[in-house]
Amino acid sequence: MLYKRGQIFHYRFEFRGKSYRGTTRKSNEREATKVARAVFHAVTVEGTAPRTPRLTFRQAVNQWWEDKGQFHRSAVTTAHQLAAAERVLDFNLDLTEITTAVIAEAINRRRAEHTHNHRPPANATLNRELIDNPRRIINHVAMRFELTLKPIDWKGLRARENQSRAREFTDEEIERITSHVAPYYHDLFHFYLRYGMRHSEAFFPLDNFDAAAGRISLRERKGGDWHSIPLLEEDRAVLAAKAAQARELGLDTLWFRWRPHLKLWRAIPKSSFQSAMKRALTKAGVKDARAVHDWRHHAATRFVRSTGNLKSAQRLLGHSTIQMTARYAHAAEGDVRDGLAAVATQHPSQNPAQTTISEKPLKRRKK
Repeated sequence: MLYKRGQIFHYRFEFRGKSYRGTTRKSNEREATKVARAVFHAVTVEGTAPRTPRLTFRQAVNQWWEDKGQFHRSAVTTAHQLAAAERVLDFNLDLTEITTAVIAEAINRRRAEHTHNHRPPANATLNRELIDNPRRIINHVAMRFELTLKPIDWKGLRARENQSRAREFTDEEIERITSHVAPYYHDLFHFYLRYGMRHSEAFFPLDNFDAAAGRISLRERKGGDWHSIPLLEEDRAVLAAKAAQARELGLDTLWFRWRPHLKLWRAIPKSSFQSAMKRALTKAGVKDARAVHDWRHHAATRFVRSTGNLKSAQRLLGHSTIQMTARYAHAAEGDVRDGLAAVATQHPSQNPAQTTISEKPLKRRKK
């Protein structure tokens, strides 16, 4: 029996109670039929088992993409990760040639590259591109075609990732940062601090803002899914006024400024805002802070601290799992101290007994 998965034809038949199946590696039905007949003849007449199909890693990637990858919510991100992996890993290698050493060499070559920030890729990036994706691709194809491949030490190859970051800014730090940026950046800065959008998400098209419903809808997100953010009434009113002005000016964004030398209103570029915030952090003397992704951490941390509701925080941030949101559920030292004080007040019997220091000198033990 010949059947098609994606663009490739596969065969499946039974002979003397044993099932045989595999890929013809052909997209043309006539050529696929010839391959299937040759396999059937080898099994039924010559009494030889069909050869294990030899697949290159590129073919495995294409097969996995047709079966699963293209349907993932983060398919666009995965495609970019595979393109990066192809620069350092030979996709024309046979799957039997993919070993722990081959993956390790690819990781080292990728580590030598620099990102757009002129820094080596983070360990998390290396793990996604050269461990997580290749592993799921190889496992899927091996199970699909019943291949026996060399084991790969994926766990040993995995680079240690940094602990989840949860940065919350004090009110005094926020005031200092605000004082070192131009006024036309203030609304955008405080919008980040309150709603915790990612950098690219905050620069959404004007049509994504529903002034009547007080809602912002986001589509081109990291995970590729739709996400909506409800706004407070005070913010809805401010953004509605800005949206009306933007439409009069023919702009497709809520964030714009007056350019005196051009005598024109112009949209604020993402890169300009980020550069301005980096300079503001330096001038304000705020340490251990990154512009602008730490604004998202601040919004998430403050929301969880104020409400204690992880599900609502997950809804605000648009996380796919509650585990992603849970990293912001850390307790500050002051919270721990307040909790201990409350316990001590309500349960005095649990307080340690006060000890008094003896006025008599302690006797030394004889050696």
